[in-house]
Amino acid sequence: MLYQKFRPHSSSNPLSLRLRPRFRAVCQVLKSLFLFPRTGALLTAVLVNLTLLAGDVPFSTEYTYAPPLDEISGIAVSRKNTDVLWIHNDSGDQNRIYAINSQGNYLGAYYIDDVSSRDWEDIAVGPGPIDSEHYIYIGDIGDNQAEYDFKYIYRVREPYVDFNQSPLVSTISDVEVIKFQYPDGKRDAETLMVDPLTKDIYIVSKRESNVRVYRAPYPQATNSTITLEHVATLNLDGQTVGGDISPSGLGILLKTYSSIYYWCRMSGQKLWQTFKNKPVTVPYTIEPQGEAVGWMSNGLGYYTISEEPDGNPAHLYFYPIMILK
Repeated sequence: MLYQKFRPHSSSNPLSLRLRPRFRAVCQVLKSLFLFPRTGALLTAVLVNLTLLAGDVPFSTEYTYAPPLDEISGIAVSRKNTDVLWIHNDSGDQNRIYAINSQGNYLGAYYIDDVSSRDWEDIAVGPGPIDSEHYIYIGDIGDNQAEYDFKYIYRVREPYVDFNQSPLVSTISDVEVIKFQYPDGKRDAETLMVDPLTKDIYIVSKRESNVRVYRAPYPQATNSTITLEHVATLNLDGQTVGGDISPSGLGILLKTYSSIYYWCRMSGQKLWQTFKNKPVTVPYTIEPQGEAVGWMSNGLGYYTISEEPDGNPAHLYFYPIMILK
């Protein structure tokens, strides 16, 4: 299979792509398919399946952050702000998330008002109750010893962030708390995803040999405990530690420590039904303890980032898609 790899080049914007002229039109077609999933139907699914493969050499940048971001467990790209990414630590940090840009520059710490941070394991950006707003979802879903009956998802409206701003400290209020339990016992999880087409929330368990996919259909109650639905079971190559759904809702990524799996969802298909299909693995450079993956805001690539075990520095990796010749 012949293909052309697109990689970031040296410029003031490390994520800009130097596309050869003959491929620019193809990329525009792909972009329209990602952004307007209701056009193209079967053609969309087939085309994405053939082309959504990332370049195998990622862009990497070391962080210039101020706070101790040494256990980064989740990453999500802003839908409201250009060139802004959200990251967070897992257990041991305070109730805050962090904004960075694609060059790894630290933009600020944003405290989530009046909630605890027992074991935050993943973050997602997607739609919510107000159609004109974008929301951040934070999953307090870690449970290494499977000892907690209830887990929590915190939903907040995404604040404005400038990708060139000086670092600041702010607080996000008006937090909605989604309290949930599993239908089949206590479980550890590190994957939280939001379907942009239905607003359903998906959780994937971590530690089973056959991991389980759970769904919280929209609208999710915020004044009572909800019970998730078990909708799929997957046999992957290890513990599932992260995942994300593309802005179009047609691409699904799930990450283990050694691989990233991709599923193509056909237009009109329920997301959980997509997991009946056999996934393909997409390029991934193994990190010291990589637990985070997130789609680019236009769906034309994905980011990964790692914790920093034994003092190994974290890098922000970006994998652009490549186009078949």
